[in-house]
Amino acid sequence: MEYMSNIDHLNLGGNTLTTFLTVLEETSVSRAAERLGVTQSAVSHTLEKLRGIFDDPLFVRVGLGIESTARARALQGSVESMGAGQAGTEETCCVWR
Repeated sequence: MEYMSNIDHLNLGGNTLTTFLTVLEETSVSRAAERLGVTQSAVSHTLEKLRGIFDDPLFVRVGLGIESTARARALQGSVESMGAGQAGTEETCCVWR
């Protein structure tokens, strides 16, 4: 939780955290968007918000895909423990449709 201790949790809703975890799992913004049932643009905007909150790129381009940064990987456990990983993707993201 060290990385999350100084973060304003009110700026991190379930959709945002679920998007972060999905991009981590899929290692692709396009595949994450498809899985979440949202546009690629919506995922990109969410990642931009997270980059500002965590002051880290979180994901960097590698070849045709993306790779998570050390900070993103370190945040994964904290985000999962906040419950974002427990929420159903379909339920969590339906407000974007």
